[in-house]
Amino acid sequence: MTCDLVIENAAVLTVDPAWNLYEPGFLAVRGDTIAAVGPMAGRRGWEARTVV
Repeated sequence: MTCDLVIENAAVLTVDPAWNLYEPGFLAVRGDTIAAVGPMAGRRGWEARTVV
């Protein structure tokens, strides 16, 4: 899948009822929308113009 930005190897805390913490985790952004979030193992398959 493609997106505009991937932030990887970050501490990602979700603000949902489960309050999941992914460390290390990743966040994929497409336009102004979070397209995916999760542990680094889930990062595979995400291609981005910018990777931080």
